[in-house]
Amino acid sequence: MSRRRSRSRPPRCSRRSASRRSPPSDDARRWAGVLGGEVDEDGDWHMVLVDGAPRTGVQLAVEDFAEAHEHVTALGARVLKPASGATAGDDFQVYADPAGHPFCLCWLVRKAPPA
Repeated sequence: MSRRRSRSRPPRCSRRSASRRSPPSDDARRWAGVLGGEVDEDGDWHMVLVDGAPRTGVQLAVEDFAEAHEHVTALGARVLKPASGATAGDDFQVYADPAGHPFCLCWLVRKAPPA
C-alpha cells in the first residue's frame, strides 16, 4: 500500500533521538497499539499512523479512563503522577512508557446522575 508523504515530514522516532532503553521499532509498535494505528517503517525511521495520518502528540484524550488506564499499563506504562480527582471539568494522569517517555491520558469528568 502506497502512502503519500508531504515534503515536510513530521517528527519520527529514530535511533538517534529515541531512548536507548528500547529500539525505536518497539516504541513505535507500542504507541501504534495504544492508538489503534500502524507503524510506517522507512529504514531506521518509524512513524505511527492512525487512519493513515501521522500522530505525534503525547496527550491522549480518552472516553473511558479506567479502560484506557488498564490498556496502557498492560502495555508496560507506569503512573508518574496520579489524577487530581477532579469532580467537574477535565482531569489527567501522567504516565511513562516502558522506555521512560512521559505521556498523559486526559478525559472529561462525567457528573454522576442524581440519586
